[in-house]
Amino acid sequence: MKRGKCLTIVFLILLGLLPACSLASVLTLPKALTLIHKDAFAGNIGLSDVIIQGNTEIENGAFSGCSGINAVHILSGEKAPLESLLDEIDNIQYVSAPGGSEAYITALQTETVLDVHRSDRRSRALIIYQSYKNVDSLKTLTGPANDATAVYRLLKQWGVAVRKNGGWTADEMVSQIQWMGETSEEGDITFIYFSGHGKTNGSLLGSDGEEMTLSEFTDAVATIKGRKVILVDACYSGRLIDDGTENDSAMISRSFIKNNALTNQSETNETLEEGESFPERFTANLLSAFKAASAKPGGPLRAPTQLAKDTGNYVMAAARYDQESWEAQLTIRYNGDTFSKQMGFFTYYLCRGLGWDGVADVQTAVQADADSNGYVPFNEAFEYVRDQLSSEDGALAKQGLIQSAQVTPENDYRFIPLWHLPYAIQ
Repeated sequence: MKRGKCLTIVFLILLGLLPACSLASVLTLPKALTLIHKDAFAGNIGLSDVIIQGNTEIENGAFSGCSGINAVHILSGEKAPLESLLDEIDNIQYVSAPGGSEAYITALQTETVLDVHRSDRRSRALIIYQSYKNVDSLKTLTGPANDATAVYRLLKQWGVAVRKNGGWTADEMVSQIQWMGETSEEGDITFIYFSGHGKTNGSLLGSDGEEMTLSEFTDAVATIKGRKVILVDACYSGRLIDDGTENDSAMISRSFIKNNALTNQSETNETLEEGESFPERFTANLLSAFKAASAKPGGPLRAPTQLAKDTGNYVMAAARYDQESWEAQLTIRYNGDTFSKQMGFFTYYLCRGLGWDGVADVQTAVQADADSNGYVPFNEAFEYVRDQLSSEDGALAKQGLIQSAQVTPENDYRFIPLWHLPYAIQ
């Protein structure tokens, strides 16, 4: 199973693409503003977001008829006027406000609000990637470093505080996730991303070739307060969600994938270079990589699949529990220039769907925003990745390969990982 750079994928991207969220109409109220009079913005159906920077009083009718407003961002103020806005505007679904503030509590208690963020605490991320350069029994990987850079760029443009490392051992990976738990607070959003070798038992391999077992991973994640977004680009990563028990819902046939794949490729087309062969696999299917995990004192606190069941966990895996995750040398033509980089398909599509092209290393349109409202719910992001991987016109299908991204919770549109505000102003 050599990892030669044997497949080139070409994406043709339109020129001058901008993030979809830049089209939204945003009203920022000055911090010194104390009062907004009745009819001040009445009938302005173009407004989508209102940013409040202090305890501004809003008279009834100030936003009458502003049916397009669906998000309110409160940056400071214990008594910012969210309640009056909720009474006046029926379409508000997303709120960010200081944790513990009157507005934050009101938003949590309002059934029509789909999601609430804390505006006084930045989201955090832990990005782990492995190249295995010093592990004789494992093939050195080049894709994970590029994957990690793409995810880093994506998260930084959202204002997320990121820690990134490509050399942690298995034990160090566990310790770093536990540190995220020790420093977490209720209301946090924590991203954990891994790219590297995965084993059939669901373990993820550290830089030393040792296993961070699925139970250890689950236990460590359980210490983190708030919501966790867990993204894993590795073979057999579906075991984060499914324990591998065969059942009708777990088995996904190729015909099912073909029948349900979206053929719409948005602004891109994919073609295979003539004479090229298979892409490469993220797999630990090599020699001593299958050695038993070292015994760890204490034992697991949770069963491995509890990761998918714990409240607050949003998990996206690159492949099913019995599938390999593929990568290739991708070539992108963008703005007249050609870029080439080794990346995992899952990570490439995830970042591209959320507005970052990891090969060209540029911000692009948010292609996963299916309803063009400037926000991408978790499952909307997943569906974009899933459909790109399984498209019968895509590179994997043309090679007779199947890679089925997995997600939990299913059909949950409440959590919004992509918020274009308020981070851009802070």
